[in-house]
Amino acid sequence: MSFVNTSTTLQHLRDGRLRAIAVAEMKRIDAAPEIPTLAESGLPGSRRRRGWAWGALGAPRATSSTG
Repeated sequence: MSFVNTSTTLQHLRDGRLRAIAVAEMKRIDAAPEIPTLAESGLPGSRRRRGWAWGALGAPRATSSTG
């Protein structure tokens, strides 16, 4: 999961390589109006702060942490 700039990921979304869950803006973005906002997705009051980025990596519980 990651919060990223839409302009760098839009083509990946269109190609089906990424799936957007929501946008972290106050309203839907013009470039992808089909993607709901965080508030519409059940997180009212949530929005991106300028210059703010966040990311996470998930893996199955049994994944080795030593590589």
